[in-house]
Amino acid sequence: MKHFKRYGSLLCVLAGLGCIQPSAHGTWQSYVDNTLKPEGKISIELILVAAVFIIMIIALVSIVRQGKSGRINVGWAALSLLFSALAVFCSILGLSAGTVYTKVSGDPADTVKAFFDAVIAQDYETAYSHLDNYSTLGLENPPEGENARLAYDALQKSYSYSVSGKAEIDRLEATVPVRLRYLDLPSFEKSVASRTNDNLAEFVKNNPISMVYDENDQYLPSVTEKAYSDALAFVLNKADTYYSTTELILKLEYKDGQWYILSDELLHKALAGNTIY
Repeated sequence: MKHFKRYGSLLCVLAGLGCIQPSAHGTWQSYVDNTLKPEGKISIELILVAAVFIIMIIALVSIVRQGKSGRINVGWAALSLLFSALAVFCSILGLSAGTVYTKVSGDPADTVKAFFDAVIAQDYETAYSHLDNYSTLGLENPPEGENARLAYDALQKSYSYSVSGKAEIDRLEATVPVRLRYLDLPSFEKSVASRTNDNLAEFVKNNPISMVYDENDQYLPSVTEKAYSDALAFVLNKADTYYSTTELILKLEYKDGQWYILSDELLHKALAGNTIY
């Protein structure tokens, strides 16, 4: 029995050597990244197979000898040897086959298109279903106040996109280049602020002081509100002059049978009109 234990332990060690190889770990799915092996050289797999075969022969002879003396049950010992050898051969097979990956299906660019089409249609539930790492980007929450809502609507209307290149797929990951157009809010708001100041100056020029300032020499709220609303309306009429276009490289990950976008800061910033997200 001690002889079988010795050989059985050696078989287990060989199995362990096969298992610790990084390429031996698969996911029992269907895409195999085969490892290239130099021609004309004996591979580690062949050496392991030869070693296992020799050890099995020696162990089998030992089992038969020990069985004749009645020290062990030949049937059970042979079965144990068979299972040990099978484990080693499976490990060697994994080492030879290489890492196993899911065989991807579908074009990642289709996921990107579906996402932006949903954003433009303001169907945010559908849009967010294409994201892997975010359940919301806050686009579905319009700001309070009429003027703020007008700027928000202008941003939503400014979105336009095009897939500017071919999707690059690397196993379970992909990248898709996208050209995205949006309303540049900092430039837009700067123009609104400048126009508001012009409107205030004009109002001061054409109206009595009592209609412009309060008792603390501050602009009356109605005056500033009017000046800002008129400025916003003026700038909104030429909002397209504040459109900006950026190039994005969107990363995607394949899981659960489909592609998902890995949203990042650059995408967030563009969808937020070039503001800090």
